[in-house]
Amino acid sequence: MGWSIFAVLLTTAAVRLSAVEVAARLYDLLVPQAGLNAQDCGAVGFHGAYSHHLGTLAATLARWDEADEHLADAAAIHERMGARAFLARTRLEWARMLLARRRPGDAERARDLLGQALGTARELGLANVERRAVELPPSQ
Repeated sequence: MGWSIFAVLLTTAAVRLSAVEVAARLYDLLVPQAGLNAQDCGAVGFHGAYSHHLGTLAATLARWDEADEHLADAAAIHERMGARAFLARTRLEWARMLLARRRPGDAERARDLLGQALGTARELGLANVERRAVELPPSQ
């Protein structure tokens, strides 16, 4: 019980602190959960698709192709579920990854994803997502 929320909280901390060793360990622990949803026992709390969290961990580890794949998977899962708030968060993190990766076409894709995330954030009143999207440097 509680493993899911604990893993999600640790992932969030590792990503925000750029704790590479912790991110690598968490990635290895969570990769078997790819494609599944993170939720507490009894479905009381939903924490998004594990693919979202794997994508942010992979981006922290500069595993760009894996991050791109996980975040695309998370976006598809959230879209199918109608989980718009989680879709906005995934699009924000996907844009952040693309801006960090800096391959040809990434900046344009990131702008599109940020626009979608920002629109949803404003529509749903997701102040934190909106703030983080607006603060994200366009040429990070």
